[in-house]
Amino acid sequence: MKQNNNMKRKKKLLKTKYLKEEDRRMTIILVVAITFFVCIILRILYLNIFMSSFYNMKLSKSTENYIYGESAPRGRILDRNGKVLVGNKTVKSIYYKKPDNVTTKDEIEIAYKISKILKLNYDNILERNLKEFYILINEEETDNLITKEEYQKLENRKLTENQIYELKISRIKKQDLNKMKKYDKRAAYVYYLMNKGYSYEEKEIKLGNVTDKEYALVASNKDELKGFINKLDWKRHYIYGDTMRSILGNVSTSSNGIPYENKDSYLALGYSLNDRVGISYLEYQYESILKGTKNKYILG
Repeated sequence: MKQNNNMKRKKKLLKTKYLKEEDRRMTIILVVAITFFVCIILRILYLNIFMSSFYNMKLSKSTENYIYGESAPRGRILDRNGKVLVGNKTVKSIYYKKPDNVTTKDEIEIAYKISKILKLNYDNILERNLKEFYILINEEETDNLITKEEYQKLENRKLTENQIYELKISRIKKQDLNKMKKYDKRAAYVYYLMNKGYSYEEKEIKLGNVTDKEYALVASNKDELKGFINKLDWKRHYIYGDTMRSILGNVSTSSNGIPYENKDSYLALGYSLNDRVGISYLEYQYESILKGTKNKYILG
């Protein structure tokens, strides 16, 4: 009997000890859980109250789109007495940017129209450019320059489209080009200017020496001359002409843009491919000081 009572007491003690251990564990778990949730709540409050401006700025930077204006005029170069040696001169200019959905036929028609308005040095056109335009305006005739056998090779993939085109170029004779009228050759030169370089870039058609009449005619015929843009541009003005040019240096044109050999370094600094930069002597040496600051716009 005594032995049974002792056993019961032991069991009761063990049970009480076990319950106390369970309570202790539950208390620890509860404290840890409460501490964890308090930390989370404090972190949320910290981020929302103290760090909200920082993260709003980060969000703006990641969602806003920036566009930059045209190449800005460069800084002036002065002598030690503050007298201007190199400045900028405002010039009227005509550019072309290929519109969306424009066809080759459209561009040929526009080239003929603009060639009647602008006075350009059409003697600058190369024979290759004339031949390329000749193919465009005499498609059926130049198709006949290729033999049936050559067309068959094209179908059998023994010749490429580019090789067929080069055959046409090589078979156009000078007497064929002599059939072109003066207005054809003028249009050919304008068409070449409209399509040289990358298609998405603005092409320089006439930079400076644009008369008031030319400027007004292009501006008033925008609907017919789609893609043509009037601009008040700038060019470098050397006060003393060619004197000291070997010291002052030169600046690239928008058609030349940044030097190809230094393309990566210029692009890393935020330049565009068609930006005008110093390419020799002081203009090159002090590029970081002389370069203009472009306008910056935010697209929301």
